[in-house]
Amino acid sequence: MKRIFTSRAYLALVSLMPLSIWAQDDYAVVKDGTITFYYDNNKASHDGKVYNVTNELKIGIPSWNNDNFKTAVFDESFSNYTPSTAAWWFNGCSSLTEVKGLSNLNLSEATNMSYMFAACSGLEKLDLSGLSTSNVKDMQWMFYRCSGLKEIHLNGFNTESVENMNQMFSQCSGLEQLDLSSFNTINVENMGKMFFNCNSLQTVYVGDEWTTLFVGTSSDMFMGCMKLVGGNGTRCDGFGISNPIDATYARVDTSDKPGYFTYKAPAVAVPYAVVDGGTLTFYYDANKETQHGQVFDIADEYSGDGNIPAWRSATITKVVFDNSFSGFAPKSTARWFHSLSGLIEIENIQNLKTDEVTSMAGMFYGCKSLADIDVSGFNTSNVTNLFCMFYECSKLVLLDLSGFDTRNVTTLTAMFYGCSNLKTVDLSSFDTHNVSEMEYMFFSCNSLRTIYAGDGWSTEKVTMNTGDMMFWDCTSLVGGEGTKCNGITLVSYLYAKIDEFTSPGYFTKGTLVGIKNLISIKDKDNVYFYLDGTKNNKPRKGINVINGKKIFIK
Repeated sequence: MKRIFTSRAYLALVSLMPLSIWAQDDYAVVKDGTITFYYDNNKASHDGKVYNVTNELKIGIPSWNNDNFKTAVFDESFSNYTPSTAAWWFNGCSSLTEVKGLSNLNLSEATNMSYMFAACSGLEKLDLSGLSTSNVKDMQWMFYRCSGLKEIHLNGFNTESVENMNQMFSQCSGLEQLDLSSFNTINVENMGKMFFNCNSLQTVYVGDEWTTLFVGTSSDMFMGCMKLVGGNGTRCDGFGISNPIDATYARVDTSDKPGYFTYKAPAVAVPYAVVDGGTLTFYYDANKETQHGQVFDIADEYSGDGNIPAWRSATITKVVFDNSFSGFAPKSTARWFHSLSGLIEIENIQNLKTDEVTSMAGMFYGCKSLADIDVSGFNTSNVTNLFCMFYECSKLVLLDLSGFDTRNVTTLTAMFYGCSNLKTVDLSSFDTHNVSEMEYMFFSCNSLRTIYAGDGWSTEKVTMNTGDMMFWDCTSLVGGEGTKCNGITLVSYLYAKIDEFTSPGYFTKGTLVGIKNLISIKDKDNVYFYLDGTKNNKPRKGINVINGKKIFIK
């Protein structure tokens, strides 16, 4: 009889695990003209000049600003780091020409962005549209002397807490257009020299929430803006001879109230997907028109069970859910990744909110290269259809669905059909009292050894017509009390129950051992524990505990 860890044994094991498993370092590495920001536990493995981010931001101007790098990269891991400030981050980095991965810069707790890109004269383009700025109070001198900047995207910028915009765009002499239509300036008190010497600036767009009601300081706000023209033709001479250059004319230009701004309704966030270089990225923002690559609407026609999104025709190896997508609640994810046979990685799946989803039918159908899917965060309380959800996901080894709420599900037909490498699946939370269709559910899962189930499992609404061939070819499957499936006879729903001495079945009562957040590390002493608690001197496929650390071997 196999041994399962008791909760006490598992807690003892966890207590012995080194803190480095969970501890994360915030650091930056400068190497070969690139600075990369990380938040992980791999700091010691990097070559190059290494800085601690938190310490550098505390001292004012970070020391890395003296390193003359040309490219800055925010690694995916950095999205989990929440600095309290972004002030002076790239101040004086005149050699900087490109910033990558800005969607991984999480400023949800930052209050200060002053001088963040000041004097970055080599930058020509910046897309800050995805930044979370709702708590920022200070944006003074943020883009000061970014003289090479020709394009800047601030769509979606939340400025409702900002109090200081002094010299924010001062001496951005290359800018011809600014879209500030998302700006809410109700709390701004200082706009002094905000556009000082922006001598190429022709148009500034603002929306309904732009106001100067509480602005007390605005001298020379438009000094040197000789090309700036409002939406109704009012011109700025740049010196205040014909019209004011303070906040008096910092308003939308109309026939009865002249100003230097042009009205633009704030762009509305929409859900869409972009395929670029083999990566499919999901967004929910107002930047659809500025995206590069092939852009797809996430429209109503993709929400039904019978429709397949148009992006399926692309060659996709990676799927990314941008942070912005967490604000969107799709009604269906049916067939979203249908037949993406080259897909090997899904990033930030936690940004897919499934609270309102009613169908996940065929969601990962035919994802034959996908070896790992973390759906532990899915809210499935409204889902009714799980038909073919993991159909022929033939590289999957383990599926932990112990968080699934299936009280409203009516069909599980072919849910794991053809998952030929799947060895363990945890259905311990499944409530199947409303399920009437289970046929082919585990069809041809010939490596499947263990199916965990709980008290909510029921086949009361299933019939032979809707529950036949459920365990066909499941030749490795064994119930918790030793009942074996031969894969040919006794393969219907009648054996879809917890194995007991007086009532044989193919399920095991209980749940997987709670080993989460799997990481890859190198073994030292060849001490291995398997998922069932047994010990050996070599690893096997699936979850292993090695020297008190967790690995997943595919």
